[in-house]
Amino acid sequence: MKKILTNHQIPGAIIDLIEESEDYCFLVTPYFKPWNLLYRSLEKAANKEKKIIFIFRAENTISHEMAFLNEQFGFDVFFVDRLHTKLYFNGNTVIISSMNLYDSSKENNYELGYILTGRSYSRKFKDKIIDNDILSLEPAFVLKGRYLEALEQEQKEQIKKVSENNQKIPQEFEDKGYCIRCGTFINKNPYYPLCPKCYDTWSQFSNPFYTENYCHFCGEEAQTSKNQPICIDCENKYQ
Repeated sequence: MKKILTNHQIPGAIIDLIEESEDYCFLVTPYFKPWNLLYRSLEKAANKEKKIIFIFRAENTISHEMAFLNEQFGFDVFFVDRLHTKLYFNGNTVIISSMNLYDSSKENNYELGYILTGRSYSRKFKDKIIDNDILSLEPAFVLKGRYLEALEQEQKEQIKKVSENNQKIPQEFEDKGYCIRCGTFINKNPYYPLCPKCYDTWSQFSNPFYTENYCHFCGEEAQTSKNQPICIDCENKYQ
């Protein structure tokens, strides 16, 4: 489904987006000051331990409302320099809009939006706009919540699977690999593709989507990340 959203339809559509989210819900808005119904929707999402990820414009100070999202609700909060995008989506629905999640925008401004329904749209926006664009650069600041914690836990579980019960670690894990940031030789392990020095730097923000410089397997220059440390050629080769 594709549909234009008029001014009075946008707030309700965003609230529906939050309440219907399952795997994740990204809310990209430079400025944030929630109106009552939006706050209640976020509170309900927190009680259900949903993975809500906010991306805000980096400013000199973090507002109380922004910090509260992480400290009390357990949501992930990224702060990105010069952010002007307004984009809201979960695993099934995408809303592109001119409206910030700001009470005065809802009450005083004439805004316009466009909604797309379908998992393929959501996957494309997450891959192209979030993982490989907005979050591909080191954010100014990150408040880690349920979403990033779940990604880290998934990586730990994958490592556990190959090592439990003294199972043989696959050959591609045993050989030498390359740090995806500096290119130096390290043990090949796609779950830990950074050398100790670069990992210390990376861990200050713990952004798994930050764009790195090298393929962990072949060492060739490539746009990789901790979440995707292998170039396309190597991924095809080892799958």
